[in-house]
Order: sequence, then structure tokens, then C-alpha cells
Amino acid sequence: MALAHRRRPHYGVQFHPESVCTAFGFQLLHNFKQLAMKHRMASGSATSDRGRFSYMAS
Repeated sequence: MALAHRRRPHYGVQFHPESVCTAFGFQLLHNFKQLAMKHRMASGSATSDRGRFSYMAS
């Protein structure tokens, strides 16, 4: 499950590790990662060694 505020850059994701094996589990994580990275780039807080995410199918 994921959510986004309609007007503010507030996002959330409730994710259980076993969900990555569901039909859209990996896509949900990928989309959240993209939103987080876009925000970090726009806010100037992104660096080359930050923002790494690991995925592991259970």
C-alpha cells in the first residue's frame, strides 16, 4: 500500500518484504524509490553515494 498527499510532497509506503513477489510489489518499491530520489535531487540533498536501495525476494 502506498499514499501521496494531493498538494504536498509527502509520500508513504507500507511494505512487507514478502510482497516483492506479488504482481506489483517490485513496481511499488521502484516507484517509491524514484519519488524519493526526485525529491532529494530537487532539494539538493542528493549525493553520489546516497540513495541506495536493496531488494531481496523472499
